Amino acid sequence: MKKFLSLLLSALLLITAIPLAGFTVSALDATGQCGENVFWSFSNYTLTISGEGEMYDYDEFESPFCNDSYIRYVVIEDGVTNVCDYAFYKCYYLSSITLPDTLIDIGDNAFEYSNIRTVVIPNNVTNIGNFAFAVCESLNSVTIGSSVINIGECAFYYTALTSVTIPANVTNIGKRAFSYSFKLTSVTITNGVESIGDNAFEKCTALTSITIPNSVKSIGEKAFYECNALTSISIGNGVESIGYSAFYNSPKLTSITVDKDNPNYYSEDNCLIIRENKTLLLGCNNGVIPDGVRCIFIYAFYKCTSVTKISIPKSVEKIGDSAFLLCSSRESITVDKDNPYYYSEGNCLIEKSSKTLILGCDNSVIPDGVKIIGDSAFESCTALTSVIIPDGVTIIDAYAFLHCSSLTSVIIPDSVKTIYRNVFTGANNLIIHCAADSVAVQYCEEYSITYHTFNPWETITAATCVSAGSKTRSCTSCDYTETAKIPVTDNHVDENTDGYCDLCSTELYSHEVEELTFFQKIAQFFQKIIEFFKNLFS
Repeated sequence: MKKFLSLLLSALLLITAIPLAGFTVSALDATGQCGENVFWSFSNYTLTISGEGEMYDYDEFESPFCNDSYIRYVVIEDGVTNVCDYAFYKCYYLSSITLPDTLIDIGDNAFEYSNIRTVVIPNNVTNIGNFAFAVCESLNSVTIGSSVINIGECAFYYTALTSVTIPANVTNIGKRAFSYSFKLTSVTITNGVESIGDNAFEKCTALTSITIPNSVKSIGEKAFYECNALTSISIGNGVESIGYSAFYNSPKLTSITVDKDNPNYYSEDNCLIIRENKTLLLGCNNGVIPDGVRCIFIYAFYKCTSVTKISIPKSVEKIGDSAFLLCSSRESITVDKDNPYYYSEGNCLIEKSSKTLILGCDNSVIPDGVKIIGDSAFESCTALTSVIIPDGVTIIDAYAFLHCSSLTSVIIPDSVKTIYRNVFTGANNLIIHCAADSVAVQYCEEYSITYHTFNPWETITAATCVSAGSKTRSCTSCDYTETAKIPVTDNHVDENTDGYCDLCSTELYSHEVEELTFFQKIAQFFQKIIEFFKNLFS
């Protein structure tokens, strides 16, 4: 028994001495060569690289250090000028690196997936390669040297950085360079930086403010997309282009300012606007659409959850799709009465030409005359409880009532011929009232929505050619009843040819008869005698 316990203890000690990544022992020799004049030595979990000039070029998994579980510390001595591509790729237990002043270039994927905590990039380095420090999930501090010109694509993607300063010599911040760095609260972009790449700071969800210096010329698509904590944006006078969705989905944004000397963009009432075509690119929770704006861009006020009033000035000619999507606190929608393209009624925003209801809110009443209920028109109106869709509506577009979680009753008229996908998703207690042979019934059966059908219409008051009538129908499953108008008829009936409409007694032509003179009466008498004898001898 004692021998068995001794063997067991020895086995346990052996297991605990093996790295968690697996049972592979380091394949590194104690010394070796990794460049024409560059060498390494490895001892006590520390890899030391020394010599003069560049390391060899390696492809993925060709580096002698790649995926080594025993390398914990790397010291690169003066004289070495680069860290080659994939040099320490997937060295999961590498926690510390020391870089020399002679270093000029850090290659692609050089330290990707390592466990390093801090990095000081020397002042002679000019390039940080693509994915160089990507997915270094423990990396919480970086000092970028003053000579760096390019920060490559995904260079610091998915790290634990809390702050970063981009030095003045950097001309380009690459695509996704710092994206998904969820702990990044502060970014300082020094004047001199020229380009911020697509998605560069996407989903940096702790970032609270950003100042774009005058040197920056372009801000890429989704550069600051879904920076959920962002409250203020300041844009310098040199910005020439701002990519699609650059600052979208910033629900806490309250301040947008642009340098007054910027010739391409301006800010007014906390809105970002293109000078040339007066397109409002971005609004915020404190934004008010200023008069003079001609177009409101798609998603301009997306997720501005504190907006309560939406006012469209007379100058607006075009409102992009989903411009006010998920403005979930909206209570009031108004349009200037002189706007030729849009109008508001019943707290609804409606396009005049197509009769499309673009936007509603929790207290909206859909007015008569609407033909289409637009895409996401009432999405996330969580206090909306019931909706009566008026007769005449023909289309209910996709997501129209998506996530209206309190919605329990919707009346769909026979005029509706098309209902698109996911219109009522999230309204789990909804009952739809509709005609038995309607498109609505087919939709309810397809999407497993509870529905009640109506009995046939019964006339209460017949319509005439001067006044509307009324009709009613009752639900076959509950006590709900619906009344509706019967439109005024344009048809008059005068079967007895008395000059009056038999339905409404409207005078159809004049009954005034002119008084005949004496000679007219004599002529009329002899005319009747002549007609009498003609008929007698015929």
